[in-house]
Amino acid sequence: MIIAVGVLPESDLRSVVDLLVSLVETTGACVIFAGALIAFVRFLVLGLRERTPEVFTKTPTVARGSA
Repeated sequence: MIIAVGVLPESDLRSVVDLLVSLVETTGACVIFAGALIAFVRFLVLGLRERTPEVFTKTPTVARGSA
């Protein structure tokens, strides 16, 4: 015997889930876009401030003996 509890009709539940999926996808896209925008602005600022190609190829140095 199966007892069905009718909290929400299936069509309403499907609509709510579709809305939540859209919100999560939109939020993810906004986060990715914001990160790309921040990286591009940092790239421009660094490039315009230094005006040398070496600024983009610097690597951090690690002192010997430190792990």
